[in-house]
Amino acid sequence: MEIPDRRYWDGTLGCNGWRAKPGGDQTGRRAAFTMLEIMITVAIISLILAIAMPNLLKAREKAQRTACIANLKKLSHMKELWAFEKNKPLNAVPNSSDITPYLGGGKMPSCPANGTYTLGRVSRTPGCSLADLGHDAGESDSDEHHAQD
Repeated sequence: MEIPDRRYWDGTLGCNGWRAKPGGDQTGRRAAFTMLEIMITVAIISLILAIAMPNLLKAREKAQRTACIANLKKLSHMKELWAFEKNKPLNAVPNSSDITPYLGGGKMPSCPANGTYTLGRVSRTPGCSLADLGHDAGESDSDEHHAQD
């Protein structure tokens, strides 16, 4: 038994001239995606994610590093302001409660990558426990320069 063609030629050039017959599909089947189409779509999305994820992770790490360095510079300025206003020498070591009033909002900043900050002497740049990952302000002086302090 031959299955009748459910399309007809309407004589126009649009869509190659083929149109579905009025009344649609009479076989009772609903239009749906096949398993192959779904698998191909999932594979394409997976490929795009595999390509994009390393770049997104690098961008996140760079943003965290930049925010950490900004926090360290802010802490350094607040230490210097504390020392200037309290007439402290350069080798004085403030604690967090000393410089908290100088910070906006009265709250110590925290490293976005869950590192911890060390204030140290006024003459030194504060440090982050994740300095080996690039979380440092790059202004730290060696102890030899501060031997006269």
